Amino acid sequence: MRAAVPYSPARWQVQVASAKDAVLAAHGDMEGQVASSSKAAIEELVQAAVDRALQRVQQQQQQEAVQEKPTVQQLVSSAEVYQNDGLKKGRRKRAVRVSAEAISKHEDASDMAYHIQDVFDNAYGKHWECNVVPKSLSDRVGTGTWSFGQQYIHLGVGEWEVTLWQCNIADDGDC
Repeated sequence: MRAAVPYSPARWQVQVASAKDAVLAAHGDMEGQVASSSKAAIEELVQAAVDRALQRVQQQQQQEAVQEKPTVQQLVSSAEVYQNDGLKKGRRKRAVRVSAEAISKHEDASDMAYHIQDVFDNAYGKHWECNVVPKSLSDRVGTGTWSFGQQYIHLGVGEWEVTLWQCNIADDGDC
C-alpha cells in the first residue's frame, strides 16, 4: 500500500506558473503563426500544460513518499526506548517491533495506536492503552508519566513517539 501523497500548494503554484510561462513564451515565439488561432485554442494549450505540470508534481510527490518511507527494519533499528517500567525484554522488543509495523502500515496516529493496542490486548490480556504523537508535537501534547500502572514503555520510532501501558483497572473502570 502506497503512502498518501501530501498536497503541496506552493509546489503546485510553481509548476502551474512554469507551465503558463512556457506556453506564453511559445506563443510569443510563434506570434505570426498563432495570430490566426482562436482564444480557445490557446486556452487548450494552457490547460494541457497545466495538466502536465500537475502530473509531474504528483509523480514527484509519489517518488518522494516512496523514498522517504522507512522500512519496518529501519524503524526497529533506529527506535529509542526513552522510559520503561515493568516491561520485560521480550515485551519491550515486541513493543518496538509492533510500533514500527504500525507506523509503516498506517498514516493516521489513531490508527497506529489502535493497531499497537490491539496486538498487545490479544497477546497479553486486556486493558492496554496506547498514545502515538509526532515527535514535533510531543512537547506540546505531553507524554507524562502519570500513574500508568505496572507495565509501561515510552519510545521513539521514526518521526513518532509511542507510549504504551497496561492499566490497573480501578473499581470505577478507569485506569
